[in-house]
Amino acid sequence: MEQGEEHNPAHEVISSMEDIEAPSPKKSGRFSVLPNLAMSFTAWLPQFKPRARAIPIDADQRQRWQDDFNSWASVQHMGFMLDLSDSHVAVLTLPAAKPHHLGGMGNKTQIINGAIISGAFDAVLGVAGILQFPGQRAGTVELSIKLMRPVFGPFHAIGYCLRKAATVSFVEAHVINHGKICATATGMCAVAKAS
Repeated sequence: MEQGEEHNPAHEVISSMEDIEAPSPKKSGRFSVLPNLAMSFTAWLPQFKPRARAIPIDADQRQRWQDDFNSWASVQHMGFMLDLSDSHVAVLTLPAAKPHHLGGMGNKTQIINGAIISGAFDAVLGVAGILQFPGQRAGTVELSIKLMRPVFGPFHAIGYCLRKAATVSFVEAHVINHGKICATATGMCAVAKAS
C-alpha cells in the first residue's frame, strides 16, 4: 500500500498472480473435473437444472463437442475450459486469473475485467443455445448482461437453455465466484439462414 492510500480489504484478496494456480484436471469417467473449483458451481446446479432444457445430444457427443471447443486457439488464449458433463447445463471455467484477465482500477484490485466476463457469457450462452440445434449452424444473436458484484480470480459461468423454438433458443447464464452469483446474462441463439 502506498503512503496516503486508504486500506481496502479487496486489495488483499489476491496478493500476487503467483498465488493463483490452476488445479490439475482429474478424470471423472469421461470428463475432466477441476477439484478445487467444482464445489463452487455444483452447489448451484439444483437451482438452475430444473429450469434448463436437456442438451439433445448424448454424453459421447457432448464430450467430443467439449474437446473440440477446448482445443480452439481463442478459447485457449482466454484460458477458458468448457465442461459439458451435465446433460442440462454448460459450465465454462476460468481456472486461473492472469494479468490479461484483470481490469478496473488499474489492476490494483485484482478484479476480472468486464470484457472477460462478457466473453465468458457469450461463449457459455452460445454453447448452451447452439447445442439445441445439433448439426445446424447457429450463434448468439442477443446478449444482455448484469454485473452485480466484482469477480476476483477464477470463476465459473453456468449456461443453459430455457426455451427453444424452431430456429431460436432462449438462454440464461450466471457467473459464480467465491460461492456467490456475481453476474447474470440472458440471450438468444439462432440458426443461421442459408444465403
